[in-house]
Amino acid sequence: MQKTMWIIIFIVLIIVVGILIVGRTPVDPENDNGMINDNENDEEELVQELLEQLPYETTIEGRTIVFDTESVEQTSREEYARLPYEIDIGDETRLVETQISHEGESPIEFAERFIENNIPPQEELEMYGENMYQYSVSFYEMSEEEASMYPADDGLTDEMAEEGISAYVRLMNLPDDSIGGNENRFDFIVSSTGGWIFVWHGERTFCRRPDQEFWQPANELCP
Repeated sequence: MQKTMWIIIFIVLIIVVGILIVGRTPVDPENDNGMINDNENDEEELVQELLEQLPYETTIEGRTIVFDTESVEQTSREEYARLPYEIDIGDETRLVETQISHEGESPIEFAERFIENNIPPQEELEMYGENMYQYSVSFYEMSEEEASMYPADDGLTDEMAEEGISAYVRLMNLPDDSIGGNENRFDFIVSSTGGWIFVWHGERTFCRRPDQEFWQPANELCP
């Protein structure tokens, strides 16, 4: 009788241990740090959430402006690059184009505010009609190589960014004989605490001549 009781207790213990093991969250064998993995997932989710909002329309000074991923061609940073400055991180020297800002607006909110601050008054827009002052905004996911150009927080630590978005704000058909438009590129990364940080800005100009139209290299005036 006593032997039977011990057998029953042993079987119960095996069942309890089995339930506890099955109920545990599976462990990623390639990642022994669950917190780091969660942070990376949060960064990817923030980027994907922004892209899933597109296409998106907003009205500024009576003009309907489309925010999408198709209205302009994704272009390398070198087309817009301003003179960089260097920062030392450990034994490495890295180029960073602008002072890193504090966490704040999302890229969409930033682009809206940029246009609102730069678009002419509605009276001027109406004077030239719909064919002048044509705005568009496109957003693209930055490659990990591009994102890693920037520190992941404003303390310039050795932690590199892995996720980011580039916003291209284009203004075309200016009422000007020599300058037909311009395009600003704004780069944003996801911070280590899961917010957006504006990290870089470059600009290029669209030149207009009687016999040709072309994008002028960054930091050069139209001839």
